[in-house]
Amino acid sequence: MVYVLHGLDDVARAELARTAPAFLEALGSGDLDGDGAPDFDRPFALRVAISTADLGDDCEDRPHALVERDGSRAVIVSDPTAIDPAAIDEVVARLNDARSECSLGQPLEALRRALELPFDGVVEPNSRLVVVFASPHDDCSIPHNPSADPSHVVGCTAVERADVAEYARRFTAENELHVLTLTGLPTDLDGLSRPLEGESVLARTDLSERLDGDVLVPSCTRGELQATPPRRWLAWSDALVEHGVFGQHASLCATDLAPAFEAFAARIARHDTADCIHSAPGPLGPDGLLPCEAIDDSEDCAEREDRVVTELGCAIPQVGPGESGGWYFESPDDALEGSDLAWICPHGWSRLVGARHEATRLVCASGCME
Repeated sequence: MVYVLHGLDDVARAELARTAPAFLEALGSGDLDGDGAPDFDRPFALRVAISTADLGDDCEDRPHALVERDGSRAVIVSDPTAIDPAAIDEVVARLNDARSECSLGQPLEALRRALELPFDGVVEPNSRLVVVFASPHDDCSIPHNPSADPSHVVGCTAVERADVAEYARRFTAENELHVLTLTGLPTDLDGLSRPLEGESVLARTDLSERLDGDVLVPSCTRGELQATPPRRWLAWSDALVEHGVFGQHASLCATDLAPAFEAFAARIARHDTADCIHSAPGPLGPDGLLPCEAIDDSEDCAEREDRVVTELGCAIPQVGPGESGGWYFESPDDALEGSDLAWICPHGWSRLVGARHEATRLVCASGCME
């Protein structure tokens, strides 16, 4: 995974460092609730990089990105079955030390260059790429650094910025991408997942670029932190959707970032364990469910309270959305509000929701689906 940081105050860096241990433990072990049983497949190795997003001390270009101001690069490789506490301590220390003093922050461009290297093997093709961007300012990635002193730039509005669609294409070309952006999102939108809320979000007054003299009006504040509207971050997140990725957003102005990281880890788990099925088997039944039976072929199936023995085998009863337990099929037509179905399953497919079991097969009107 990669942390790309820019313009954070001491409180924000400390908050990131506080949330790092639990998040890395969850990613490395696959165990979200700490009960010892993996909730999703743990990686073969967990590699962590921390970087600032300025590409040089005085906003001058450097031959590689993903660097700290002294030029050192932080990479930790750990065994996910037994994450070394010393490795996590190093991550925490790096998060607290990563300082970006350049007023021109280019987080997206920094990561693009890291992917071009590749960056000491941190980002490998066909791997899960988990990225956390943290910046109280909007992204100001540009095709090339301007020759003029950029100190006059107000929230990046005075420079020509690189196309966010190209960054979306590049980041998703060879990797399974999971991304969390911690920005100046207003706190009432904390947990936003684009683009489910529609364009009305960008139409909000507090997300417009308004000037008070020569200073951008903040979109949210926390203590001395004044964050500006993350309009470009939201546009980039929309561009990711074209490649099947739904970006998750949270506000740096929140007093506690732990819920954002817990939700992020849970989303990765849902993506990793999703049972996606094609919606072609037939129309929904009168109860709004796909007319299939989930048959559990495990030896102890019939002994469980929530199983029903039928002529097809030991069936797992379906229950509709909003109920607890059992199974149901979430289709694009009946997806729950805030659902990330479109991100988890291919376009036109449905999702089987319930307690996943290796021995489960689906018997539908049109036949059996493994």
